[in-house]
Amino acid sequence: MIDYKWEVWTVFVDKAHFIEAIRTYVVHTRRALKFVKNDKRRVGVRCMGGQGKCPWTAYCGYLPTRQFWQLRKIKDTHSCSRQLNIKILNTKWLSEEIDRSLQDNPNLKVQDIRKNALRKWNTKISISKARRAKLMAVRQRIGDFKEEYRRIHDYGHELLRSNPGSTVKVEVDSVNGEYKGELLTAIGRDPNDQMLPLAYAIVEVENKET
Repeated sequence: MIDYKWEVWTVFVDKAHFIEAIRTYVVHTRRALKFVKNDKRRVGVRCMGGQGKCPWTAYCGYLPTRQFWQLRKIKDTHSCSRQLNIKILNTKWLSEEIDRSLQDNPNLKVQDIRKNALRKWNTKISISKARRAKLMAVRQRIGDFKEEYRRIHDYGHELLRSNPGSTVKVEVDSVNGEYKGELLTAIGRDPNDQMLPLAYAIVEVENKET
């Protein structure tokens, strides 16, 4: 268990850094913290454990003259029990943790994510949250396929407009990523006995029908 020590006047680059610090604290200490105030100038946090009677509170405010956020008040004492289900843990935070695991295991399964969360933080993660976090981590690592190919037709029209007769060469080793499949190619020979591709197709699986 990491021993967190909050100190008044601690500086944060922006509000997002303070919020992430709170979420990390919650995950490792399993406390029922809640953002009771969150706007452009201030962030207030309370522990809702012990039926809302836990005294733990924190207040962080923005200093416009210095252009940073600073922890202004903290009562770092809990009178509640640790929680197993953490509501404040969001998909973005979890995806950043998953990203580190994907480096070692690209085939990380959703069930593995849930088991690791329970083992590492003693926290239950729903199947849907684990799936969303993994998808977000994968897209951060290899890109969003839908976004990457969203304007491919615009690219083709512009290429033909600016340089008629252009062709584009695409080399593919395998079809991996979010959308699986196999790349099939029909090849012919010209009079000089040179092999030329005639057609391409991406199919789910190679069989007699495809």
